[in-house]
Amino acid sequence: MSGVLAEGTLYVNQDIAGVPQGLERWRGVAKLEIKPNSELKEATSKDKDEYGQIVASVAINKPADLTVVIKEITGRALGMALQGSVSVLAQGSGSATDQLVTAKKGRFVELGKRNVATAGFVVTNSAAAITYVLNTDYRVNYAMGFLEILQAGAITEGQELKVDYAWGAVSGEKVLGATVPQVKGKLVLDGKNLIDGKPMTVTIWEATLTADGPVDFMSDDLIELSMKGRMTTPTGKTSPVEIELGMVFS
Repeated sequence: MSGVLAEGTLYVNQDIAGVPQGLERWRGVAKLEIKPNSELKEATSKDKDEYGQIVASVAINKPADLTVVIKEITGRALGMALQGSVSVLAQGSGSATDQLVTAKKGRFVELGKRNVATAGFVVTNSAAAITYVLNTDYRVNYAMGFLEILQAGAITEGQELKVDYAWGAVSGEKVLGATVPQVKGKLVLDGKNLIDGKPMTVTIWEATLTADGPVDFMSDDLIELSMKGRMTTPTGKTSPVEIELGMVFS
């Protein structure tokens, strides 16, 4: 083997409250970097004609630095990068009749539901005697469920309104960021050395990761999630990381 140029898929077994969650495939790994560290201890002489010369030196191992960068964003990866938790996002379909809201002139009122249907959306005064006109008195952000009260419309500031509408189901993932100070788990890179075509694996038995820089949701470039941390040698192991390469399966 004359060199290493690797491709691979990263698997993460996150530990939540001491319970491993099982290996999850993280697509789009752009960097899995391990930087060994050591501290050099030296003794220098003050003898005549030898002042400043090293008479003894020793290198002391220090914890290695770990950097992980992910380019393909999933809820779990985003949750780890934002030091948060991930849960299921679920909104069932339904409808509302005479939902009371208070008008804010030139601003938006949240209806509390997303994926609002255009059909059957009606806004009236509190007595239901006046029906207001879409795009004259109000506008609607149907995806977000925002009711905008237009400045030039007939609806007055602070007026009580009744809204009839229906909404569809919404499903996805929800990330609650900045709720977990650190992320622990096992990392496994299932890789291949493109130089010799042979399999290679990198196994980090236990990593502690924290966010390494901001996540810019309005970046001009594709978002990258960067995390940094340290590795731990668990009981029963003699090193925090193992690399296997040049493997031949027979």
